[in-house]
Amino acid sequence: MLLSLHLYIIILSNKGQSVKKLEELKALYIFNFTKLFNREYQSNIKIGVIGNSQVLLSLQKISKLTNNSFDVKKISQQTSIEECNIIYIASSQN
Repeated sequence: MLLSLHLYIIILSNKGQSVKKLEELKALYIFNFTKLFNREYQSNIKIGVIGNSQVLLSLQKISKLTNNSFDVKKISQQTSIEECNIIYIASSQN
């Protein structure tokens, strides 16, 4: 019984790590998608994230690493999505 409990905890901790990696991959995919825009427009790209997601934090890190090549913001009910070029909706919001 104790062994199965330890295995269950290990599986849960690995699942959390794999979810984080998946969210980071999603952020990289979105970042690479922004490269499809022409150079003049690329500096003004605004990405909005709806819901709680690691994607928001990962996009913010990527933005800093790339000298703020795009803007990232969390979209709440009060925030307008009209000014965003790309919108990511977290799976918790579907």
